[in-house]
Amino acid sequence: MGYMSRHRFEVLDALRGVASAFVLFFHVERDTRFATYYFQSGYLAVDFFFMLSGFVIACSYEEKLLDGLPLRSFFVTRVIRLYPLVLVASCLGLLAWHLNGNVEPYWFAIFLSQVLVLPFWPSALSIFRLDGAEWSLFFEMAVNLAYAATIRWLSDGIVWLVIVVSAIALVAAARIHYSVELGWGPANFWWGVPRTTFSFFAGVMLWRLWQSERLPRIERHWTIVACGLAAIFLAAGSLGIVLRWAGDLFVVFFVFPLVVWVAAGSRMGGRFAGLGTALGALSYPVYILHGPLRSLLAPVLGPPSQQGLWSILAVIGFVWLASYVLLKYYDEPVRAFLKKRREAFKSRFGTA
Repeated sequence: MGYMSRHRFEVLDALRGVASAFVLFFHVERDTRFATYYFQSGYLAVDFFFMLSGFVIACSYEEKLLDGLPLRSFFVTRVIRLYPLVLVASCLGLLAWHLNGNVEPYWFAIFLSQVLVLPFWPSALSIFRLDGAEWSLFFEMAVNLAYAATIRWLSDGIVWLVIVVSAIALVAAARIHYSVELGWGPANFWWGVPRTTFSFFAGVMLWRLWQSERLPRIERHWTIVACGLAAIFLAAGSLGIVLRWAGDLFVVFFVFPLVVWVAAGSRMGGRFAGLGTALGALSYPVYILHGPLRSLLAPVLGPPSQQGLWSILAVIGFVWLASYVLLKYYDEPVRAFLKKRREAFKSRFGTA
């Protein structure tokens, strides 16, 4: 484990930043009249996030869980990592609703479900009305807990079985819905299960293969890997609706695992290593906050459907700037405080 502990996977961090940018561009382009169609497959970034999550969670926790780390400790760690920005995103979403004059008879139930990261079913739209991105966080937490709870039975054979069964289900889902953009709404919610489990457990298996050195590692310059990932999203977006489902599956099944593998073996040296870490740190705030932040600007810039190029650029700049400010002056301090209080509680009571 000596090499693993020194390897920071800066390129994987950087790719999280690239992927979060494509999610932002995807939603901006879909909702505005300035459509280039270059980013219409940006939803695939979520599948990339799931795969990265499997790789990173296995890297960080698999050995600890096997050595006896309690499930509650793992859960609390994940909550501290993810929840502070969930709370802010929910409050910003509610504020945006108020500013945009939206009236919902069940607004408190919607807000409460959003805060608890639970789907709100009485909706024909997104199951997370105040911040649509939370649908993937719900599945992320579910698969994280399932993995941690069953780790002692997750042999390589079982993980491969989960991957294969999930892949078969995802093929069926993609064929029915013409893409893998699934899990975010009531009509396709349950298809989010194979979408999540395939990519997450593929990431877990990639980590195991990496750790055991069963496959040769591939190293490329980080700019090639980052540009390659961007090119993949752009190329996938160029497919028509008839071919999109097949293109989505090809990218998720074959291209993303290769990208993760190459990125894991590649390095960012010198000052660029800090850039990779910074992009990785900013990726989650951009992803979870971009919906509510965009909605907050609607009273000033007009509805998204009426926004032109300069308004779109202003929205993108505002999202990145606000995400950075909230990361540095809210999220990181709050997480540091919670970790400190947790350690104090553990030292006093001897529990997690």
